[in-house]
Amino acid sequence: MYARKEDKNIIIMVVIIFVVSIVALIAIGNIIWKIISPGVALATTEISRLIAINRLDYNFPIPAKRESVSALPTPIEFTAEQQVVLARDLDYDFEIPNADNNRIVVGVTNFYEEIYTDSDFGPDRITEESNKNMIITINKLAINSPAYITPESSLALKFGFWMHSSSYKLNEGEMVFLCTRRYFDNNDPRSCYFMNYMSVNDTFSIEYNKEKFNYKVNAINYIKQDYQQIYENISSDKNSLKMVTTGALDSGRGRLVITANRI
Repeated sequence: MYARKEDKNIIIMVVIIFVVSIVALIAIGNIIWKIISPGVALATTEISRLIAINRLDYNFPIPAKRESVSALPTPIEFTAEQQVVLARDLDYDFEIPNADNNRIVVGVTNFYEEIYTDSDFGPDRITEESNKNMIITINKLAINSPAYITPESSLALKFGFWMHSSSYKLNEGEMVFLCTRRYFDNNDPRSCYFMNYMSVNDTFSIEYNKEKFNYKVNAINYIKQDYQQIYENISSDKNSLKMVTTGALDSGRGRLVITANRI
């Protein structure tokens, strides 16, 4: 039995359409899969991770929430003297004296530079005024400052270290140098701001007329009062030296005395 030519053509067309449709569906499916496959992979990974976490056994109980505990303050016991002070009424009825502007020199007579008043202590041995004839170098503190020999402490204060009037001259006895901690900025090479970081056995040098003298610290003392004792006991030891500055940065009170011997 033979099919007609027209029927054969119809069958061939149907087969071709079917094949083309299958190819088109495969192509479309491939494109869709490329678009959604990253999301599917991520979702699969998350689901696997959650399942794995839920299967873990940490083998410890979760503690119940603890109520906060407030500590009672420890009672303070005042002395009889403190009780009297606490019971005293405040009295604001007092007269404020007028400031004497003629006695105020900024950077000199303020409390940070209380060391300036030390010029009144001790005997006078240095009387002549000199130029920049000494250089004090303390490498540990990055200090490189001129040192003046002058009774005019207020003038010397503006330039660096200065020699106290009770000091002996170099090679004639113990020398005493004063310096300030707040007159200059703390990064100024003439400032003694960080002088409290000096330690026993630290070394420094003094240059005088192109000759260099090295010293080693052998004592560091803090003096709270009676500063005149520093300058009334200057020895005739030619190799000893003192550097004096204020003992506290915040108040300018006290004295920091660094003693050294020539090496």
